[in-house]
Amino acid sequence: MADIALDALRAGASQLRPGSRHNLLPSLVEGQPVVADVWIDGSLGFVLVVHRRGDGFVSEELYYSMRNDDGDWLSCEHVSGSILGLAPQMSEALKNVPGGSSLAVVSESEALLHTGRREAEDGYEPVRALTVLVGEDADRIEIEDHSQGSATPGGQASMDVRSPLILLVLLPGRQLRVSALHREGSYFSAIGDPMEVFSSEP
Repeated sequence: MADIALDALRAGASQLRPGSRHNLLPSLVEGQPVVADVWIDGSLGFVLVVHRRGDGFVSEELYYSMRNDDGDWLSCEHVSGSILGLAPQMSEALKNVPGGSSLAVVSESEALLHTGRREAEDGYEPVRALTVLVGEDADRIEIEDHSQGSATPGGQASMDVRSPLILLVLLPGRQLRVSALHREGSYFSAIGDPMEVFSSEP
């Protein structure tokens, strides 16, 4: 699966295409590991891979890599893994987000990783990763950066929902507000309450 993750980083945003959120379950039923999401933050890259276990439940695996001086991605390393408790044959599990919300954290992990940033002590920092289940009515995800001292305070990024599972990665000091949006013609309207997520360290 590390090779799948590396290919996903090399492909970048083109790895996930519109409509692929509806293809995740069939691919899992066929027993193939699937890239659910890719998160790239400067020279750091993270990939969420999901696969079906022998007992029929879905498990996630998180991989990460760094770019070398030439801008190429190094080999991916496995960071963490967990059972999501979702059975691929139970499509309702991906349609109905827990608690009736539009966004719900279904797993999280933290690891001390080599980031190479100037702020990192000896090059290592605690990195928090969240896997979020997205409601079926959501067509777009909007992410606002509210980190203190951010170079772009209030900076905003939006992306079409291409997977029922999205990955959020927080370096120390990072604070994000994540909103789910529903398309209404040529406009988007917010559905549910925004999700505030923080790193484990200020």
